[in-house]
Amino acid sequence: MKAIKTDYAKIARYFDKVRALSRRSLNLWLEVFSKFGGIKKHSRVLDVGCGTGRFTIPLAAKTNATVYGLDSSPEMLGKAKVKDKGGVVKWVQGRAEDLPFDDGYFDCVLTSFTIHHVDDKRKAMEEMHRVLKGGGRCIILTSSHGQLRRSILHEFPRIRKIDLGRFPSILKLKKFMISSGFKVVHYHVVKGMKWSVPVELYLDRVKKKPISTLTLLTEDEFTDGLREFEKRIRRKYGGKVPVKSEYTFLVGEK
Repeated sequence: MKAIKTDYAKIARYFDKVRALSRRSLNLWLEVFSKFGGIKKHSRVLDVGCGTGRFTIPLAAKTNATVYGLDSSPEMLGKAKVKDKGGVVKWVQGRAEDLPFDDGYFDCVLTSFTIHHVDDKRKAMEEMHRVLKGGGRCIILTSSHGQLRRSILHEFPRIRKIDLGRFPSILKLKKFMISSGFKVVHYHVVKGMKWSVPVELYLDRVKKKPISTLTLLTEDEFTDGLREFEKRIRRKYGGKVPVKSEYTFLVGEK
């Protein structure tokens, strides 16, 4: 079954504004990627589905590794190149299912919140395995079905159903990785910050469609859903909305 498609040509122009990361959260993810990926100064790293480079650029700057950013959207890559003032990343347009690199080229391949957008996930896993050196590591950052169900934003009508349909379960991803040739596959749940946001600020952020799933709704669905969502969270949380970050990292070794 093909993944439901998000139009990143449209999203590119406002993506960074609605998906901004705090310095603390960014540093946490960079530390996790570096640790799980075994990334060092002389490593060669590929970020599959790099988007506007929000992880790619700071990862290159932090580790001094040779980092490649690959994305299928020319609009997202265009934004990434503009942000990469120092030219620290090598940018490549391409698809996860057909990586334009030689066998055994990378020490680490990572992908963050991209795998649910990929049509042929098994083929993408095989490609990531192919371009890794022996002993190299693949890291997939995603959300489990349990994490999706617990997300406050998934109280928005229809969103939970859409995401549970397009996000592979952790078990399925693990099976894909093993069948693609990865010898050691394990996963880690990483919890970030907890904080609270005034309900008005939270709703304002939701109106900007911070997750791609919201862009898959028609405007009527989004407007009606937002009205219902606002009623739900005001009734449940009052004036402050609790927010916490919790994600799953799968790590496979070739």
